[in-house]
This record gives sequence, structure tokens and C-alpha cells, in this order.
Amino acid sequence: MNFCLWKKIPPPKGRLAKGLPILFLLIGLLFSPSSNLLADQEVEHIIQMVNEQYAKIKTIGGMISRNIQGGGNTQSIKGRFLIKRPHCSYVEFANPHQIVCSNDSLCWVDNVEENVVLKFHIARMNRFEREALGIEGLIGLNVFDQLREGFSFSLFDTLNGDLVVSAKPKSGGELISKILIKIDPKKWVILAYEIFDLEGNLVSQTKYEDYSLYGDSLLFPNRVLTRSIYQGEILEETDNFSRVRLNQPIPDKNFEFIPPKKAKIITPKG
Repeated sequence: MNFCLWKKIPPPKGRLAKGLPILFLLIGLLFSPSSNLLADQEVEHIIQMVNEQYAKIKTIGGMISRNIQGGGNTQSIKGRFLIKRPHCSYVEFANPHQIVCSNDSLCWVDNVEENVVLKFHIARMNRFEREALGIEGLIGLNVFDQLREGFSFSLFDTLNGDLVVSAKPKSGGELISKILIKIDPKKWVILAYEIFDLEGNLVSQTKYEDYSLYGDSLLFPNRVLTRSIYQGEILEETDNFSRVRLNQPIPDKNFEFIPPKKAKIITPKG
């Protein structure tokens, strides 16, 4: 049996024949460089709207309650946090007692009970290392600016009325094939952040939930859920925020860390 449909279809006639050149012209325009330019402009507009929403937030302070599950273990810790944009953050957890303090140049991790302090140079850290140590990336602030240098953006899809922007490494990622960022097009806040490995497997997903409105236009998530897969193990982390204060004055001295005199200071290589 011959499945070659091209041999069975007669040449178009009449209005159909006259309409085909227009159809092909429209298809050509759709996939032309100018169409790509319009797509790029649309993505940049989306990013601009998100950045403008988050730019309204200058400082943040509050309490954090973190629950971690993985490897058959569960850990719950509580603490307080301060953020002064663009680069300063301070987080202090109790039980175990740990302080993470970062500014323009340095990030300190003080494991108080062990009397060991880790000293990181911000310039030597990539985005994901900074996010793991700090809290600004955790709550979805400044995502696009941090990715822009090494990633290119495109509109990936729309999902239930939300927008999905794809970020792909410009020069070929060593570990990551793409990052998908889900956005609420009405509130212009980030709803989810997904990281895929080189084989296309989802290895990390962060969801930003239960946004509250502060004042006329400031939005902040009360809950952040993170699910990561590493070497076959699933790690789930839930952060709940409370007593949140936005755009209140925070003195710079809160981000000036002085290591304890008897602490062992370790500077990881990188």
C-alpha cells in the first residue's frame, strides 16, 4: 500500500490556489527574524514587569520557620531574617545556632555551636551558590538579573493563564539544560522556578505561594516550597514566613559580621 499522500493530492484550484501564496507569506512572517524580534520584545516586557514589581521592595524583615525532609530524616528550625537590597542579607537560625551574613563582597556562615566560620568571596560564587547561602534568591527576588549574564530568555508556554519563560545557558551548560520560570501575568510575581539537567530531567522545583499584599502594591510570598533531587535522594524544604515587614529602615551595621575571636575561619576554595 502506498502511503505517499503527495501523489494522491491534486494541484489546488480556484480560491484555494489563490489563497496559498498568502498563507505561505503569513507562515514566512511568523518564522521570520522580525517575528523573533517581536517575541524577544514580548519576553523583555514580561521581565521588565516582574522586575518593576520586585523593585518596589527595598528592605524585608521577618521570621522564618523551615521544615526539611530527606533521607528519612526531618528537621525543623526557626529564625529571623533581614534583607537590604541589592546585596545585603542576614539570617539567624536557632537549634542548631547558625548565622549567615552577606554584603557586597563577603558571605559569612557562622556555625556557632561548632565554633567554625566559613568565609566566602561573593565574586567567586555562582548564582546558585549565592542562592543556597542567602535568602534573596529563595523568595524569588532578582531572578532575571542574576540569570541574564549567562542565560538567554524566551517565552516557553502559557499554562492555565500563567506565563512560562525559559532560560537556557548561552554557551551550553555544564549541568543545566534550561530553567523554567512561571509568572502570574496579573500580579507580575514569580510562581515557580524549575531547573532541568542536561538530559531534560527536573532536578529542582521551587514554588512561591500564598502571596500577601502590603500597602497598595507590595507582594510577598508567605510560603516557599522547594523539592530537589540529588543522587537519587529527594530533599523537600518548606519555608513559612511571618511577621514580615517591608520597606522599613534597616541600619547597615546589621550586615557587618565580625567573627568570634576563638572561631576557626575556613575559606573554601573556588
